[in-house]
Amino acid sequence: MQECHQFVFPGQEPLTKKGHLDPIDISVASRGSNKKVTLIKNLELYGLDPTVVSTALQRRVQASAVLQPLPGAKDRVIVQVQGNQIHHVGNLLLDHYKVPRKFIQGLEKAQKGGKKK
Repeated sequence: MQECHQFVFPGQEPLTKKGHLDPIDISVASRGSNKKVTLIKNLELYGLDPTVVSTALQRRVQASAVLQPLPGAKDRVIVQVQGNQIHHVGNLLLDHYKVPRKFIQGLEKAQKGGKKK
């Protein structure tokens, strides 16, 4: 038997796809001169439109967001947001889009609250 997964969205037919379901991957990368960016991958696999998610993040964190094609995969993009925004991305996916925590990878990398010196 092949591995498969099924999505059920309200008001739509269930969607069954073959293969392993990759989690939504949230990571922070450094760019030139010690600038940080947050990268979000695999939004399309969960029925989320990357354009809508990037627009929501732009409004929420007041930072620019860019869509880049994912190398080696057609019809998939990476959302790139200025700064370390893991906490805000996690809140958006968990609270607004109701994605279960077990399907989001990288939330443990969020900065802890507290004063900076």
